[in-house]
Amino acid sequence: ASALRVNAVLTNLNLRFNHIGPEGGVAISKALAVNGVLTDLNLWDNKIGPEGAKALASALRVNGVMTDLNIGGNEISDEGATAIA
Repeated sequence: ASALRVNAVLTNLNLRFNHIGPEGGVAISKALAVNGVLTDLNLWDNKIGPEGAKALASALRVNGVMTDLNIGGNEISDEGATAIA
């Protein structure tokens, strides 16, 4: 996740089925908050849960370039979905 903080080239990242969990979701979210080039992120089936979803929601509030985010199959619950909505 720390490499995303300094990434100036990568625009599409597919991390589906990696089971990064809530901690990974939070780590990626911190990187997204300062990343200005990644536009497409696939986190399908990573079990980020509501905690990871809430962290992503916070990052997306300051990330102005993300256009496609796939977080299906992550058990984010209503709490996580509401945060991202």
